[in-house]
Amino acid sequence: MALINVMARAGLRVSEALALKVGDVELGPRSGKLLVREGKGLKSRTLALSSETREALKAYLQVRPEVNGDLLFLSRTYRALDPRDVQRMVSEAARRTGIKFTVTPHTLRHSFATRFPGEKPG
Repeated sequence: MALINVMARAGLRVSEALALKVGDVELGPRSGKLLVREGKGLKSRTLALSSETREALKAYLQVRPEVNGDLLFLSRTYRALDPRDVQRMVSEAARRTGIKFTVTPHTLRHSFATRFPGEKPG
């Protein structure tokens, strides 16, 4: 799932991930970046994307329906996702992979911070 991949590998907050627009993603064959426009304190920042995240986003964008509106991540009914939707998605993904402890969207952010201590999630 691209949303979970982006959150885990870029250290995004739920609000930041849900505010992403299709135009905030730049994907190249050997590089990619993500513009976070509405970070904490309304600060913007640009993040480099790992190859795994680029591949997940490419796959997602190929199946993402063309709908009115420019939000990157949409619900199954093509509406904006709610933070609780993301919580359910993260919990379900953890359950399917056999993780026995509680996993939250913030757990993904914390995991990013401990795996990549030189990178600041913002």
